[in-house]
Amino acid sequence: MKMGGRIKELIDSHKQMCRFVAHEIRTPLSTIQMTTDSIKRKNKEDALLTKKINSIQEDVSGINRIVGVFLIYSKMQSSEIKLRKSKVDLVSWLKNLLEPFSTSEFDIAFNSGGSSAVFVEIDPDILKHAVANLITNAMKFAESDICVTLSLNDEHVFIHVDDDGPGLPHDHIDDLFSEYMTVGNAVVGEKHIGLGLAIVKKAVDLHKGKVMAVQSPQLKGARFTIVLSKNL
Repeated sequence: MKMGGRIKELIDSHKQMCRFVAHEIRTPLSTIQMTTDSIKRKNKEDALLTKKINSIQEDVSGINRIVGVFLIYSKMQSSEIKLRKSKVDLVSWLKNLLEPFSTSEFDIAFNSGGSSAVFVEIDPDILKHAVANLITNAMKFAESDICVTLSLNDEHVFIHVDDDGPGLPHDHIDDLFSEYMTVGNAVVGEKHIGLGLAIVKKAVDLHKGKVMAVQSPQLKGARFTIVLSKNL
């Protein structure tokens, strides 16, 4: 028991330190962002300088996204996040969630399964992290098409995210939702996912639902499905 308690203390201490570092990183990042904005405004005619500053700002935004993902996951792992449920029309909610992705290079379709409205009690802010992460993940692997589909039966609601990418790996599918798990993409030669799918699972777990990954029967790539009870 003493050893178990000590291990738990070390893990908690490690998490607190990582969160402190992540918060501290955001301060200099904000300073860099503001400074580069100022330089760019004062040198509008210098195309080369503007190009270099844009590159710096893209890197800053990327680091900010990584820090944001880490902080969200850290909060979900602790007892800090409590669901604030409300009755939400998933059809309208998903349409609004997809709006920011409309300018992407991918053709992202939405299929409501013929339903004009599907009301479920969820925490829209928490579940948004799950669905948005699935779409972002699909964008890393898709060739051109992604489809978000809402379907339901008597007891459950299903949110499917399909892509036309290379599909799922033949092994370790059950590990996709583990922390820091990465899957190599042979097409782009990079590794992806990290905490993204772990956040998806945690957000869905908080809703007492489940998330699954299978080969897409629709676009022949990967399909990730969030399953929620109608009576959350």
